[in-house]
Amino acid sequence: MIGNPTQTAHLKIPLRKCGRNDSQFSLPFSMAPNSDTEAMRFLRAAKKWRGPRVHVCIWASQTTKDAARCRHTASPLGNGAIVKTADHKIVVLQRGSNVGEFPNTLVFPGGHSEPVEIGIKGHVDSNSDTEKRALEAKVAREMFEGITREVVEETGIPASFLSEPLFIGISRRVLNVRPTAFYFIKCALSSSQVQAYYLRAADGFESSHLLLVPQDELLHVAKKMPGCHHGGAALYDLARKILD
Repeated sequence: MIGNPTQTAHLKIPLRKCGRNDSQFSLPFSMAPNSDTEAMRFLRAAKKWRGPRVHVCIWASQTTKDAARCRHTASPLGNGAIVKTADHKIVVLQRGSNVGEFPNTLVFPGGHSEPVEIGIKGHVDSNSDTEKRALEAKVAREMFEGITREVVEETGIPASFLSEPLFIGISRRVLNVRPTAFYFIKCALSSSQVQAYYLRAADGFESSHLLLVPQDELLHVAKKMPGCHHGGAALYDLARKILD
């Protein structure tokens, strides 16, 4: 999330009931910046599972008003990937004209992790700390495995050519405050090879084109993206010194 570190964004894990979005994890925003919430437990679980490969670069809301705008929203947590090819291009998709949200818009590969993948089919509430920790570990694992699955389905790139995802931060839209978790993934293929695999993508119908954008042009191209993806490009730009 891009902004000044004046208010902490808290990731509620596991699944929260959020109407039609019960098939997604959700991310409410807390008004208590110093509290040890489920967000911090999730990040610790992710860190424990992924070790030093987890890079946490979360910027918080600029004002209390920003956090207040989020507190009553369902906030289904999306995911997005900054995929860099072997010849240093970033994979960008142009969404199809028949999709329900942002048709014909440039986006990064992504979607949302699936609670059903780890056996969650509805609201989960347990009084056992052991069960909570076990579930948090499963959720953390699905956050990483889910984004790889989205990249494979949307681009056609086999998982064997993709590095393990690195979590680089969370961005949200200004318009409807929807949050998206962003990850960095290295691809061992060249731009031309990625284009060839895209023709076989399982979810290729969701997009009309795959673009390979030079890293130095990404922020300019991202201005045409939804707000959360624009923020994802900014997170990547901030993290490039570490990632490169």
